[in-house]
Amino acid sequence: SLRGKSVELLSESVIEQLARDTSKDSIPMMLEMYCTEVELRLQKLKVASSQEDIVEIAEQVHALKSCSGTFGANALFEAAKQLEDKARSGELGANELSGDVSQLEAIAIETKKVYQEFSKSYA
Repeated sequence: SLRGKSVELLSESVIEQLARDTSKDSIPMMLEMYCTEVELRLQKLKVASSQEDIVEIAEQVHALKSCSGTFGANALFEAAKQLEDKARSGELGANELSGDVSQLEAIAIETKKVYQEFSKSYA
């Protein structure tokens, strides 16, 4: 399961690297932008899923995967990668993907919470 310790919800080392590449001061704002992006993609994913639009599901999880990779949200990155691969394979219908979509949504919500907490305490 992705909730295991093997895959982190938030990689502090990735964020520390971002801080070195940009500035420590910009991190809270960047994390806030990431959380906003996650929220936006989740909303679009819900719509795509309810409309059984596999192409759009793949687009939204691809976007989630990209930004999650950048910000060290490893669990969400992995879940999005798996779902994108499944959606793009063309072998499964939207109904068959709905369990994966639900799991991804749960991980995304948890990830967002962790990032918001981390951002508040980041100094």
